Amino acid sequence: MYRWLKRYQQGGIEALLEVKTAPGKLGLISAQVMNQLLERLSQPQGFKSYGQIQE
Repeated sequence: MYRWLKRYQQGGIEALLEVKTAPGKLGLISAQVMNQLLERLSQPQGFKSYGQIQE
């Protein structure tokens, strides 16, 4: 838990929300879909459930 606090102190909420992947490993979600998810999450209504995100 200390790592999360240190990360927040150094970079704020943006540092906590940063999605990290292993070097050379491709993400499971395409950049286009990730951008769509981030756009939807930034809206006040967001998603109602985890299942709705999966859809």
